[in-house]
Amino acid sequence: MESGSDRVRDLFSRRQDGDAPSELRTWSVIALTGSCVGFVFGGFIGARNAGDAHIERTKLIVYDNQFQAHREMQSAAVRGFVRMGSRWGWRIGIFASLFSATNILLGVYRDKDDFVNTTAAGAITGGAFRLSWGLKASLGGMIIGTVVTLPCALAYQLLDRMLVSSFERQMQHNEKKEARQRRRLEKEKLSQRVDVLLQAMDTELSLEENSDAQTAPGLTDYYEQKQLENEENAKILPDESADRTEHLHSSRDCASGKIFKNDVIVLKNE
Repeated sequence: MESGSDRVRDLFSRRQDGDAPSELRTWSVIALTGSCVGFVFGGFIGARNAGDAHIERTKLIVYDNQFQAHREMQSAAVRGFVRMGSRWGWRIGIFASLFSATNILLGVYRDKDDFVNTTAAGAITGGAFRLSWGLKASLGGMIIGTVVTLPCALAYQLLDRMLVSSFERQMQHNEKKEARQRRRLEKEKLSQRVDVLLQAMDTELSLEENSDAQTAPGLTDYYEQKQLENEENAKILPDESADRTEHLHSSRDCASGKIFKNDVIVLKNE
């Protein structure tokens, strides 16, 4: 039986087909939509405030024509739209991303899609969004988030039950469960293949080590035999050198005797 942590890990696991899970696609759409809505909403507020400020600042200025006045008015409104829209855009985008991520993670972990996930996500998001202002502000944000999201979550769950039958909901749940089981089986098969490959590599390495171990004694015997031959040759060489020395002495004696005999013969003749 799979646990909540297993389902969460499977959510971020890599798919064989390369397709992202539906939960992550939903999260990305909500984050992008929140950023765009915040940018547009904040932009309208910024354009209106910038236009009013421009009128107050330039009401005593006399323009050459009406076109120039409208152009400067539009330029100020565009600058206000972009400036205020960017501020609201990233704030609401982060808020929507955090809320959606918390809601999805709780739903995957609990394996349920009900108002509890939405309410808890609102409380966590409200507390985290005001955490930089202190602990009391964070607690206030959690309370505000709970109060705001609870009726919305109940209304959404009631509407979902009215529009979607329990059979269709159960079918969707079973499809997600079967998809997770298929991915888990694919991971197990892949891990088994890796284990078999590692075992084959270990077997090949052990066979190579055994062959090296069998070859090593033969090499040792060969080197020992060579060493013995070298030692025997070292013993034989001194004997040969002694024989050569005696032969040289006898040759020298013979040569000297012959010379002496010749000298005697020469002296007798004289």
